[in-house]
Amino acid sequence: LAPGYPARAHRVAALAGRLAVVVDLARGTESAALSAAQVQSRTAALRDLDKAVRRAQVAACNSVLDPVR
Repeated sequence: LAPGYPARAHRVAALAGRLAVVVDLARGTESAALSAAQVQSRTAALRDLDKAVRRAQVAACNSVLDPVR
């Protein structure tokens, strides 16, 4: 984020970036030792985490539009 964004937005963006790396690493690992149900559960959890990461990134970018408190 550019200078001028709220400090909270910078923290949210940084955390979202770290979690995005976690999602990418988890998706790249082999899951051959898991059952089909475990793979499905893992995939759903990673999809939900990825969605939350993307929403956090959007919120951080849009926070510059929030009124100053």
